[in-house]
Amino acid sequence: MLPDIKIPQDIEAEKTVLGTILFNNEVFNKIIEIISEPDAFYNIKHKLIYSAIINLNKNNSPISPTSVANMLGQDLIKAGNNSYLWNLESFKEVSSSRCGYFADIVYEKYQKRQAIKVLEQALDSCRNGAELVDAVGSAQKSLSRIIAPDDKEMSSIGEMMPDAIQRVIDAESKKKEYVYSGFVDIDKAIGGYEKGELIIVGGYPSHGKTTFALQNAYHVASTQNLPVGIISYEMSKAQLTMRYLCVLAKVDYAQVKQGTLSDDEMRRINNAERILTPLPIKMYYNPKLNINQIIPIMERYKREMGIGFWIIDYLQLIPSSVKERRLQIEEISRTLKLASGIIQSPIMALSQLSRAQGDGHPKLPTLSKLRESGSIEQDGDIVEFVYRNEKNESVVDIAKNRMGKTRTVPMMFIEGTWASQSQKEDDYGRF
Repeated sequence: MLPDIKIPQDIEAEKTVLGTILFNNEVFNKIIEIISEPDAFYNIKHKLIYSAIINLNKNNSPISPTSVANMLGQDLIKAGNNSYLWNLESFKEVSSSRCGYFADIVYEKYQKRQAIKVLEQALDSCRNGAELVDAVGSAQKSLSRIIAPDDKEMSSIGEMMPDAIQRVIDAESKKKEYVYSGFVDIDKAIGGYEKGELIIVGGYPSHGKTTFALQNAYHVASTQNLPVGIISYEMSKAQLTMRYLCVLAKVDYAQVKQGTLSDDEMRRINNAERILTPLPIKMYYNPKLNINQIIPIMERYKREMGIGFWIIDYLQLIPSSVKERRLQIEEISRTLKLASGIIQSPIMALSQLSRAQGDGHPKLPTLSKLRESGSIEQDGDIVEFVYRNEKNESVVDIAKNRMGKTRTVPMMFIEGTWASQSQKEDDYGRF
């Protein structure tokens, strides 16, 4: 237990909630939306009473001091006997709205106790020799879940319609709030990536996933002036920078390593340096960065650098403490989806697909390939497959689009870069 910490609680508010339910059953349906579990109550008597109330409601039985006492059975003594139940009447509120106010207090105190528990666990982990980044990362992830906003109210479509219409009216002026890939045909199909979306980019090895993602990042940073964060598990920051330089300059990296660049190629490298240097593209490389640390890292750099678009390269390389591989991938994809909502930025996560054994040119991947990897397909708002065959026919298949249509977009892969077929010829191969 943390020293000198007063445990958050409000016994009077707890009594008010229970007293109102016991003598006004109609209020229970509102309270259960706020307080869904008995553990939200601090007092053990109140936990037992609320648990009995929930069970009575499940059985469609009336809720009263007498029925609660019967439901408690042998636990009635622990709950304070009949007299305690009947005395709760003095705490009841007349209106359900007032009772909801006290229910909010009870639940807020519960959230604070949960937060203290998380911090205590982090301290214990540190004392027991855990890595600091693991202890802090796990704690921040748990705290984010505790305070994640909920929209628990049921609303009619009529109530939501004014907001929907306003979004239509504001769409033109809010185009700048979307993140665009820079590929004309893809942006037409999707309409831009939205805040809170998880975009999965799947593909076989050496089919251009990373290049596709880097081109997205380049376009966002250069045309929208929106800072981009790249969390790499495969390439170091130096390798990513060299990749950008060579692709933008249309120079073979093998020639760079061999020191055989021509004067013209060196000129193109210098020109690429001039273009890339001022761009707000931020790179983070730490192959040990586990899934529990992702949200804190993103929150920190969004706060410090204003990063509004994230790329993860790639999903299967993110470390996880879960042993079973399927459950690992499930935890990773769900955490990335949670992260996109918390930081309110689109996240593009690359996913490696395995080829069939002995198949040098596998068929266009399908969603079934992702279903073999836990909940990636379910968690992704948009799923895009990048694909090139032996004839250099290239496509980006928008296989899932939660808010729109799916379609296969014919592409070109020229001089190591992707381009939409509708782009002008002098744009081919450019970022």
